[in-house]
Amino acid sequence: MTYLYFHFVFVIPVIIAVIALTRMEKKVHVPKRISGIVFLALIALIYTTPWDNYLVASGIWSYGEGRVMESWVIGHVPFEEYLFFILQPIMTGSILYWYLVSRPDTRNRLWEPLKRGPAAWIGGGFFLSLTVIGALALFSGETRWTYLGLILVWAGPVLSFQWLYGGRTLLRLRGAWLPAVVVATLYLCCVDRIAIEWRIWEIHLATSSGLFLFGLPMEEALFFLVTNLMVVQGLILYYQFFAERAGRRQLASRLVGHDSKPFLSAPMIS
Repeated sequence: MTYLYFHFVFVIPVIIAVIALTRMEKKVHVPKRISGIVFLALIALIYTTPWDNYLVASGIWSYGEGRVMESWVIGHVPFEEYLFFILQPIMTGSILYWYLVSRPDTRNRLWEPLKRGPAAWIGGGFFLSLTVIGALALFSGETRWTYLGLILVWAGPVLSFQWLYGGRTLLRLRGAWLPAVVVATLYLCCVDRIAIEWRIWEIHLATSSGLFLFGLPMEEALFFLVTNLMVVQGLILYYQFFAERAGRRQLASRLVGHDSKPFLSAPMIS
C-alpha cells in the first residue's frame, strides 16, 4: 500500500462518515464552524512543515521504498505527508464538531464569557514543564530520547499557550473535546501501527526510546495525542471567541429594541 492510498482507505472515509453523522443530527449551528477547521488545518500545515522536515532529514523516520511519490517530495517530505498535515485536523475537527452538535448542554457553554482562573495557570504550567523536559531530553546526550524531546519541545509551547489563554473555558467544555481527542488518538494509533507494519513509513530505533504501547512506538502515540489536543483545544477557543462576540451583539440588539426575538444563551448562527 502506498502512502497516498493509505489516506483513501483510512483517513478520508472517516472524514466523510463523521460529516454524514453530523448532518443526521438536528440542524444546529456553531459560529465559524467550517472556517475554524480550515484555519486550524492551515496553521497545522505551516507549523508542522519545518519540524517534520527536520525529523526526516535527521533520520528519525523514513518512508518505505516505492511507498511515496518521489517526484513530489518538497524539501525532505513527500506530498502525502503534507496532505496528512491537512487531513488530520479536518478529521479530528469533524469529530469534535459532531460531539458539539450532538451535545447541546456542552455546546451552549461556548457562549459563556472567556475566563481564566487557576485552571489556566495549572494547565499552562503543566505543558510548559513538559517543554522543559523535552529540552532536557534533547541535551541529555542520549540519542534514544531525541524523538520524544522534539515532540515535547514542539507541542508543549502551543498547548501551554492554549491553557494560559482559555484554561477555564477548556475545562468547562472538556465534555466535548476530551472524547474527540480519545477517539481520534486511538484510531490514528491503530492505523499508524498498520502503516508501520506494512512499511509505509518506519520509525528508527536509534532515536526512539524503544518503549512500545501495544506494539506501537511510544513516541508515535504521544505525537497523535498532542496533535489532536492542539487541534481540538484550538477549535474550542476559536469557536468560543466568535460565539461570545455573537452573543454580545444579539444582547445589544435586544437592549436597543432592534431584535424582537427572545434572547438565547446560545444564538443559532452560522
